[in-house]
Amino acid sequence: MQKIAIIGAGEIGKALGGVFEKNTDLVEYWDKDVSKMPAEKELSEVVSDADFLFLCIPSWAVREALAAASESLKKEAIVVCLSKGIEKATKKTMEEVLKEFSCTDSHTGETCVFKFALLGGPMIAEEIAAGNFSAGVVASESEEVFEKIKPLFEGSNTKLEYSSDVYGVALCGVLKNIYTLLLGMVDGLGSTDNRKGYIAAKAVGEMSEIIEILGGKKETAFSVAGLGDLIATGFSECSHNFCTGCKIAKGEKDATSEGTNSLSVVLGILGDRANEFPILVALDKTVNKKEDPKLVLEI
Repeated sequence: MQKIAIIGAGEIGKALGGVFEKNTDLVEYWDKDVSKMPAEKELSEVVSDADFLFLCIPSWAVREALAAASESLKKEAIVVCLSKGIEKATKKTMEEVLKEFSCTDSHTGETCVFKFALLGGPMIAEEIAAGNFSAGVVASESEEVFEKIKPLFEGSNTKLEYSSDVYGVALCGVLKNIYTLLLGMVDGLGSTDNRKGYIAAKAVGEMSEIIEILGGKKETAFSVAGLGDLIATGFSECSHNFCTGCKIAKGEKDATSEGTNSLSVVLGILGDRANEFPILVALDKTVNKKEDPKLVLEI
C-alpha cells in the first residue's frame, strides 16, 4: 500500500483525498490552518514516509511548504503540485520553484531529491467530490512519473493525460486564472453568451502567444490544461477567479485571487510586449488601475 500525503485540507485537497481513499487507506492531510485539521500530526511526520506528496495550496504558499517538507521526504517520493500561480518576488512558475527544491541536496550533494509533476486541467473540486467527470494533465519531464501517478485515480471518474511541456502547463495555469477573471467580469456585467464565446476565443489566442513568447509550446494553450481549464473555470460559479471577476465588475475593487495576484507579474515579465495583448491591457486597467470594468466589453 502506498502512502499519500496531502498538504492543504481545503476543497481540492479533500476532494482528491476522497478519490485516493478508494485505493488506499494510507492518506494523510496536513494544513497550516489548524482549524481544518485540529488533531493533525507534525508536517515532518506526515510526509516522511509518503510515496506521493500532493500540494493543494495557493501558489504563494508552495515555497514555504516545500522548505518545510522537502528534507523529510524520501528520495523515491513524487511531489504533485496543483497550485496554479506565479511568485511575485521571484517571477517563477510552480515548475521553477519545484526545481529549486528537487534538483539540489545541500547535505548529500545528490542531484535529485524527489521527482515532481504538475497536475492541471479542469478539476473543479466540487465536481470531483461529487464523483462527476474531471480531466487532469500530468506534466512531467518523465512519462514514468505519469505512469506512477495514474493508478492513484483508478476507479474514479477522472481522466488523466500526459504532457512533457511542463513549463507550458505551468503557464497555462497562471494565464487561465488571469483570463478567467475576464470571463467573470463579462458575466458580472450581464453580457450575452455570444460575447462570452467571442472573448473566450480571443483569450485562448492570447494565452497561446504569451506561452510561446515565454518559452512554452504554443499548442499547449489549446490542450486540456489550457483551453479545457479555461472553459471549465471561466464559466463556473465554483471558480474563485470567476467569482472575483464578477465582484470586480460589480464594483468590489479589493477582490483578490490567484488571477489578480498573477496579472501584474505577467505584465512585468512581458514588459512592452504586453501592449500586444488587448485583453491583458484591459485587465490591467480594470483590475490594477481601477478603471471602469465595462472596458472589457470593448475588446
